[in-house]
Amino acid sequence: MHCLVKVGGVYRRCEVLVTLKSMSNVRDGFTGDAGGHRLYDAACMIEAFSPGNTSYDGKALSHELYDSLGFGVLLDVKVTSLNFSTSAGAFGAVAKGKAVFTTKKTKGVPESIDSLAKALSESSCRLKKLVLVNCNIDGPACAKLARAIKSNESIETLHLEGNPLGDEGGLAIADVLKTNRSVSIINLDSTGLGDDAGVALADAVAVNPSLIKFTAKHNRFGEDTGTRLGAALAKNPNLIDLDLTDNALCSTASALASGLSSPKCALFKLSLAANIIGDGPGEIICTAMQNNSVTGELHLRNTRLGPRSGHALATALQASATMTIVDLWGCKIGDAAGVTFGKALERNRSLTKLFLNSAEIGEKGGQAFAAALAVNTTLEELHLKYNNLGNAAGVALGAALKKNGALTLLDLFRNKLGDKGGAAIGLSLADNEVLCKLNVGFNALGEEAGVAFGQGLAGNQCLEHLNLGGNGQAMIPKRNRAFEKLMAKHKDDAFMFKGLGEKGGTAIADALRENTVLTDLHIGANRIGHSGGLALAAAMTVNYSLERLNMTFNEFDMEARAALTETKNNYYTCEIAM
Repeated sequence: MHCLVKVGGVYRRCEVLVTLKSMSNVRDGFTGDAGGHRLYDAACMIEAFSPGNTSYDGKALSHELYDSLGFGVLLDVKVTSLNFSTSAGAFGAVAKGKAVFTTKKTKGVPESIDSLAKALSESSCRLKKLVLVNCNIDGPACAKLARAIKSNESIETLHLEGNPLGDEGGLAIADVLKTNRSVSIINLDSTGLGDDAGVALADAVAVNPSLIKFTAKHNRFGEDTGTRLGAALAKNPNLIDLDLTDNALCSTASALASGLSSPKCALFKLSLAANIIGDGPGEIICTAMQNNSVTGELHLRNTRLGPRSGHALATALQASATMTIVDLWGCKIGDAAGVTFGKALERNRSLTKLFLNSAEIGEKGGQAFAAALAVNTTLEELHLKYNNLGNAAGVALGAALKKNGALTLLDLFRNKLGDKGGAAIGLSLADNEVLCKLNVGFNALGEEAGVAFGQGLAGNQCLEHLNLGGNGQAMIPKRNRAFEKLMAKHKDDAFMFKGLGEKGGTAIADALRENTVLTDLHIGANRIGHSGGLALAAAMTVNYSLERLNMTFNEFDMEARAALTETKNNYYTCEIAM
């Protein structure tokens, strides 16, 4: 089905989707052409976003809709998705193929929840997706909706995140899931659910064969919920996505591990991020992954896993043919487990994304990853921020990038790579044909590295985003006393403060004259100075690929700043910060 709608004075050809971006669009003439472009029998989505400051009541708004859209336009629409993602509580009702919108400015539950529940109970309702986000629906209101949804056979997706459902609302939803066989996706993020609701929901997940995705982030599920969910994983062969981020699942590792090891477990994605699990329980979960042949994504960010967990998961990764994403950001697995991960990547042929930021893998771990990248053919993203990899690991990574043909993103922010490590990585860009994003900010790179990056960029035809920022100043604010003491102690320490310098800035400027693919470049805080600034100003007049260039805090003198300002004022295709 196609139709023409007028949004902001422009007619747009739409298929299946009609969007009212705000209630002000109604006043400004969001219209359907009643002469020949009405919405006829076809599934469509109508999204209503209230600006939060409308003075319209429901009756007046309904009249506006009738006047601007024409009642006949909406009369025969079979609405299959209704979205109330608003902070003001814009509610609607769907009945007999009609959509009627109302708004209520109230801190309590809007009265229109009753009409919505009634509409959902109608046998003519064909709603497939119901989104009620941040609508201030409390437990009693949720119970009303739940009774209506229980008998509804059309709703497949239900979003209730951001509503204060509490245990009363959670128990009502659990009762729905035990009998309803149409809902396959449910989101209960930030709804104030406790262990009572969690246990009931877990039991419902265990017996509901239609549920494939269950999300309940930022709640208060505890040990009992985790235990029941572990049992549910062993009973429900259709659940493929389970997100329990930021709950209180601290002592449920054995139950979850048992569920993950079950031959009936079909879970493809599991997120336990921000649950304080610890290294011992984490080891139990990660060991279970060695007997799991279905899970593809494992998110364990900020769960306080340690070396034992890291070693167990790396061992599982060695033989895994299904794991595609592993996130251990903030888990301090240490250098020994880092080495194990590196060896696992030499054999693994399924992993595409790995997050090991702040994992303390150190120089040995960095070198192991370099050895893996030289032979790995599947890893596309590697995130290694804040790992103190050091100079030698930087040199090894540079050599590996010359051979690697798969990695598209490499994040090495704040790793003390130094001049030699940075230079090796910079030169590797001339031979690398796949890397699109590279972050080597705050790595104490000097002029040697700057010149190397210039040489590498000149011959590179794939890198689009490059961050070299912060290599010429410390990360502590200058007015901080700790910074002053650090400066006094390391005033002659070139490792910390030298930056790419004028030679490095000039080399990068020369590369920009030849490079035609780089779109985003950050070289702020690198002490590029007078000659580097002039070279960059001249280079920007002939470069047409850059879209964003950050050159802040580079000690430009008045002449260089004037040249750069003139370039900035005349170079309209690039956002320049200086």
